[in-house]
Amino acid sequence: MAGSQILRAQRDLPAPLRVGNCRATARRLASPASAVNVRRLALWLLPFACLSAVGTPALAREGDDPGAPGRSELEQQLKSSTARYRQAKADVDRLRAEVAKIEARLAGVDQAQADLRTLATRGAAALYMHDSTFDWADGLGDGATALEAARRARLVGNVSQLAGAAIRDLADSSRQIAEDRQRLKDRRKEQEAALAALDGERRADAGRFNALVAAEKEEERQRRDAEAAQRKAETAARRLIRASRSEPPVVGPALPGGFLCPIVGPFKWGDGWGAGRGHRGEDMLAPRGAENVAVVAGTFETRFWGGGGLTLFLMGDDGNTYVYMHLLRVVGEARHVDAGEVIALTGASGNASAYHTHFEFHPGGQEAVDPYPLLVSHCPPMPRDH
Repeated sequence: MAGSQILRAQRDLPAPLRVGNCRATARRLASPASAVNVRRLALWLLPFACLSAVGTPALAREGDDPGAPGRSELEQQLKSSTARYRQAKADVDRLRAEVAKIEARLAGVDQAQADLRTLATRGAAALYMHDSTFDWADGLGDGATALEAARRARLVGNVSQLAGAAIRDLADSSRQIAEDRQRLKDRRKEQEAALAALDGERRADAGRFNALVAAEKEEERQRRDAEAAQRKAETAARRLIRASRSEPPVVGPALPGGFLCPIVGPFKWGDGWGAGRGHRGEDMLAPRGAENVAVVAGTFETRFWGGGGLTLFLMGDDGNTYVYMHLLRVVGEARHVDAGEVIALTGASGNASAYHTHFEFHPGGQEAVDPYPLLVSHCPPMPRDH
């Protein structure tokens, strides 16, 4: 959410306060009107603007959908769906193997039935016709008596009865095996449907993960391009500084009249202009909830401003813009105020480790300049924190 708020805030700002193109800024600094402050501003102003541009792509991507799953969550989803797909595929392969075994058993039983029918038929016919190949078994010889005929008939009946029982048993086995085969086929069909669904889920997870990886690579490419642009801007700033060394120093912008100290009550001076990397204001350390007043008459508006947290922009009637950052809260609605009217309370919102107000001075609503000369000439004497 923070990224989208920052982008909206940049669009809503007056044009001179927006983070602009580094080359355009370099051209403005190269103009005669800007030569006044080039020595003091070029090293800090251009890197700050370019660093803001570097951070914008990542913040914008994070702000698009704060509830979207991250890389580790998508990777875990992909691993889980892949494992479930592999398990389901192993189950389908196992069922296919079982169906193949049952079909082989069924074919064996069918063949045994056919062989038994053939054997029974041949045996009965041989006994009935007194095939000589059976003489060793029944000892009937070649007699034609009624006793021999009766014995032959009983043997034929016994053979037929035994063959019929065996054939029936094989038929029962064949039906049971066929039923088992059908059940396995039904289970295999269900498993194959489940396997197809899991494959679709696995492919979808892989697609989301690959899209995230591609987005990260694109973001990294944009970051490298922005860093390259920053290096070019810093090189241009150093060239401007070298070019301006031969020019005589000129007095900076005139201080506004009727200016009031922005903090009511005691405070300490904190980090000043240029502290760290790209610090474009003066930190005034004060207790939590200390009153912040309008330094001049004007109209203010507020927004959350990235690392600056809750930020107030006072567009003075004198044509200058004054910025208060890391506020606890704003007093009242956006409106026109008189100089000295309480407009906010000191806090530690945004990227702040202690309660303080970060104050910026933008002459004519343009780029910020060091506000310390303005503040120290209008605030009561206060100690430094470090």
